[in-house]
Amino acid sequence: MTEPFSRIGRAMSAALFILLLSGAADAGDLSSAISPTARSVSITPGGTATATVYATVINRTDSALGNCTVDMPRGSPLAVGWVWTNAADNSAVPGSENTPFSLDPRGSRALALAFTANAEFDGIASPVFECSGGATADVLYGVNTLALTVSETAPADILAIGIALPNNDGVIRIANEGGRQAMAVAAINIGAADTVTVRPVGVYGLNDRLPATLTICESGSDGRCLSSPVSELSVSFAQSQVRTFSVFAQADNGIGITLAPANTRVEVRFLVGNRLAAAAGAAITAPGPSFQTDQRDALRLAQQATFGPTSGTIEEIRRRGIEGWIDHQLTLTDSSYADLAGQIVNTSYCSGIPYPCSRDHFSAFPLQMRFFENAVHQPDQLRQRVAFALSQILVVSEYEVNMNYALATYNQMLLDNAFGNYRDILEGVARSPVMGDYLDTVNSRAEAPAENFPRELLQLFGLGETLLNPDGTPVLDNQGRGMPAYSEQDVLEVARALTGWVYPTRPGELPSPRSPRYYDRDMSPYPAEHDNGPKIVLGVGLPAGQGADADLESVIAAVYQHPNVAPFVSRQLIQHLVMSNPPPDYVARISAVFENNGAGVRGDLRAVVRAILLDPAARTISTNYETGGKLRDPVLLTTSVMRLVGARTDGYAFLRRISALGQVPFESPSVFNFYPPDFALPGSEGLQSPSQALMNLSTVYERHNLLYDWTYNGYNGRWDWNPLGDFPGSTGTQIDWTPWGRLAQTPERLIDTLDAIALEEDLTPVQRAAILESLRHRTNNDPLIQAELQARQAIYLIVTSPQFQIDH
Repeated sequence: MTEPFSRIGRAMSAALFILLLSGAADAGDLSSAISPTARSVSITPGGTATATVYATVINRTDSALGNCTVDMPRGSPLAVGWVWTNAADNSAVPGSENTPFSLDPRGSRALALAFTANAEFDGIASPVFECSGGATADVLYGVNTLALTVSETAPADILAIGIALPNNDGVIRIANEGGRQAMAVAAINIGAADTVTVRPVGVYGLNDRLPATLTICESGSDGRCLSSPVSELSVSFAQSQVRTFSVFAQADNGIGITLAPANTRVEVRFLVGNRLAAAAGAAITAPGPSFQTDQRDALRLAQQATFGPTSGTIEEIRRRGIEGWIDHQLTLTDSSYADLAGQIVNTSYCSGIPYPCSRDHFSAFPLQMRFFENAVHQPDQLRQRVAFALSQILVVSEYEVNMNYALATYNQMLLDNAFGNYRDILEGVARSPVMGDYLDTVNSRAEAPAENFPRELLQLFGLGETLLNPDGTPVLDNQGRGMPAYSEQDVLEVARALTGWVYPTRPGELPSPRSPRYYDRDMSPYPAEHDNGPKIVLGVGLPAGQGADADLESVIAAVYQHPNVAPFVSRQLIQHLVMSNPPPDYVARISAVFENNGAGVRGDLRAVVRAILLDPAARTISTNYETGGKLRDPVLLTTSVMRLVGARTDGYAFLRRISALGQVPFESPSVFNFYPPDFALPGSEGLQSPSQALMNLSTVYERHNLLYDWTYNGYNGRWDWNPLGDFPGSTGTQIDWTPWGRLAQTPERLIDTLDAIALEEDLTPVQRAAILESLRHRTNNDPLIQAELQARQAIYLIVTSPQFQIDH
């Protein structure tokens, strides 16, 4: 051990011991920690370089352990040696260099480690602490690993030589919800002079950010800040200079921080350029409000009301409570297609302009990318889920209307009305030139009224084919047969009433049957082509001569007031959000809310959606696995996986893969959506599974392949995650597997976490044991890489399980 720095040894050794005792690793027979966790040393060509750190090893068992050693993983370009040190003064124990040591039950050993390199190196050193009988310490990044730089250019070599906390227990303990606590860090540069960035960073499990604001200042000998705290500092560090810093952690209101030292920490990082030169840290904990909801119900609500649960969403639901979270979601309006709807072009816009003009303006592609980007990232999850459900009930498709701004305009209308009134939606759909183009209302003439939209208004958008009871069951005649909800004459009468509409006109133009396709506003009436005769729609008389606009209003009123609308629409919304086979009493309760929101208003979707999610049928764990829950359709399956793993995406990855699964948003093959709401579950007696209609040998194979590629084989830079070079603003898809790797360093904790945030704790002991056994066979010479690979494998096994693919 040739590199002494005894002046820092005692403080480091004490800090390490506190860190281990605070639970930095709570699995395995050994725990270990080293400090500092970053070093930078110089090397001469053809020579060697040595970086020294201190370490503490603890026996977590009640039995003595012998023949304990420290080594580097096979294939590492580094070598490591060790010497025992005295706990009192950190001095080396004579004759102990590279000598195996023993550990008493629950005992510890202090060491100094020397990492040796014979060439330049820039990476993570992960020493292996092992005793007889196979007892080892799990590798925990930033706890018992060393970020090491060996360079021929003399670098700054910053050492954090002390951490001071009020309780002297290695933990930043914030006393009150939303409170503040400080820690002090001292550092010395034992290398070359350089400019160093000092930055506090929060490490917070699988979430994007620690729920606390971190600031830092340089402090004087009295501990007071020399200037106002900021997010990071840039300081000139002279050789042998000592500097002290104060770090302030201000907890977010309403969010507790659970003590988990290996995964929830505040680190002070010293960087020279982009190179980590040193790091020091402490665990952090803060109280929060009591959880109002248990984990399983929070996960179940996240499955029903978002595009996939995340640990952050589950925690928010638990914190706000079920009703509080839903009510908060009902206020959010983050997602928008308005900018896409504003990119208005005429039908010849791309003439003479090369690709990708046609893709960007005459396909749903930009809208689809935005849809997936919003689904993964935007907070208004419930609004988006309801709008997506409405888009699958009131269908338009790129197959008939291919102009992107038109599709964006239509779907913005659904977003805007997701929590509005269903009557307004029906009228908006009836007046929409996008729907008018899709189902032929545009230019429908009195001489030949188009029946396409009138039929679907009755059959798909409003009533359904069969007369319904309020609980959604069919009304039967004396022979036990279902009774029709409307007649062919009703279709013809609606068709007559909806004649005389043309594309809206651009400013300065007059309505005309020869007007070009234009979708920026509602269709325009063209009186010369309207049938002004009397009509009878669903038993409601429409007087002669009232004009196209009044006839349309009358048709919508007649359809909307029909008693079928409440159970017909309510049941489909339940199917999209909660379960494929809602019991009749569930449908009846929601239909009653549709009929009257409690304030005498009919069709209030805000009240309907709220009632769907708060109903006992939605909030109670189903004990009948045959009828409870629903199969995740391809959109929900893929977004759920991306949200689970914490992906950042522009949406392009979905469009490269999802067509093989049979469901590309806004590209329904027909007005009947990708699947009918009453699709019979094969092999069952009377059960329905709408999304099962997309399952065949080919799509099952493709589902499995996609999940394999996005988890087990999910390396950044893979072909379907790359950005699209000719699409402005495309960023592709990236996943930071580091938090998952950190979690996988304790495999049992990884499986517990996945079970809790993905499966409603449904794993059986046999399944859990099988997953853990499989992880033992996913190995790599680098323990950190191995942990990330094991995490990806575990996630792959979880997301391909029936428990994940079916929302309970």
